[in-house]
Amino acid sequence: TDFTLSDIAVTGGTVSNFAVVTADRIWSARITPSGNGMTVTINVPVNAAQDQAGRGSAGATASANYIVTLSAPVGFTASPGNERVALSWSAPDNSANG
Repeated sequence: TDFTLSDIAVTGGTVSNFAVVTADRIWSARITPSGNGMTVTINVPVNAAQDQAGRGSAGATASANYIVTLSAPVGFTASPGNERVALSWSAPDNSANG
C-alpha cells in the first residue's frame, strides 16, 4: 500500500502513466528515455510500499542503455507534376537483423 509515482526515481528519463494493475500488488508505469544513447536507471527504494501487515518492500534498481540506430529512407523519388511534386519512399529495415 501507499506506493505512488513519486516512489519511482528515474535518471536519464522520465516516468509517466503510473497505474495500479492489481490493488496493492502490481503497478505499471511508462519509462521514457531522455534521448538516444542514454543510460536509464530506475530506482525504487526500500520501504516504498508496505503490505497489509505493515512490512516494508524490498528496494530495487535496474538500468539499461537506450540506443536506436535509424537508417535513411530507401527508394526516395521526386516526381514533378502540375504545380506540385510527388515524393515517395520506403521505410528502411531498422530491425536488429536488417
